[in-house]
Amino acid sequence: MATRDYLTIFMQRFSMKSRLILIRSAVLIFLMTGTVNTLLAQTQRIPLQSGWEFRRLDDQKWLPATVPGSVHTDLIANKQIPDPYFGTNEKGLQWLDKLDWEYRTTVNISAETVAQTGVDLVAEGLDTYAEVFVNDQPVLQSQNMFVARKVAVKQLLRAGNNRIRIVFKSAIKHDMPKFLRDGFLYPAGNDQMDIPLSVYARKAPYHYGWDWGPRFVTAGIWRPIYLEAHGKAVQETLWVKQLQLNDKRHRCPPQPRLMYSKAVNSVSWCTVRTTRLKINPSTWTWLPVNTP
Repeated sequence: MATRDYLTIFMQRFSMKSRLILIRSAVLIFLMTGTVNTLLAQTQRIPLQSGWEFRRLDDQKWLPATVPGSVHTDLIANKQIPDPYFGTNEKGLQWLDKLDWEYRTTVNISAETVAQTGVDLVAEGLDTYAEVFVNDQPVLQSQNMFVARKVAVKQLLRAGNNRIRIVFKSAIKHDMPKFLRDGFLYPAGNDQMDIPLSVYARKAPYHYGWDWGPRFVTAGIWRPIYLEAHGKAVQETLWVKQLQLNDKRHRCPPQPRLMYSKAVNSVSWCTVRTTRLKINPSTWTWLPVNTP
């Protein structure tokens, strides 16, 4: 449908008052997504892509790693295993999924970054059973490769070098006790092993094999990971929920999800449901202005 047709429908379906209300809402959303972020302190992102090493948890030998990536791709890059797609090499590499692995890197952080109101560690994808340490202090446990995780780490950081470690537990060893507890087989047509464990993990099913691909139950940092330093408030998302719309009344308030802090290291979540917002400059908190 051409743009002109949409405009014709818009003009015919809504009265002048409704059209003005819709246009006003669109302008408000545009302003909120743009100017609100300008009012708030800018977020500083520090990518954690370089300097990574990995090892078997039962080995002292560290090897260079690529992040994002996986254990198998890092082993291939370091010539520790043969081409897994050649011949019957797949069968000879199944021992890899019974091992635990560790990744580490060092990041240099400025005093200005550490002085920010909040600093978060954001991992967009950890595969799968992972425990994260910052300067040897545990900060996060993850059991789902599909869910991004964010954790406040400001109190653990210092100006200068900071060590980040991630330990990945074997998905096979982690989930085998669940099968032994249940005592029966769940159907998993993709899983190529006699004991299908893929049903127990929030992990890509094809890692356990499929009719179109090999079975490599891997692990690793498969999506970007970074530090985010921010000021006293951060607008995370903004969405619109239509509550009412007719010729006489329109209720379609933008609903921003905000993370704000009144004081250093005191972070809260709030949802503001209103069409108008203003900010209290003394406390950097949101003040809703209700509309009918």
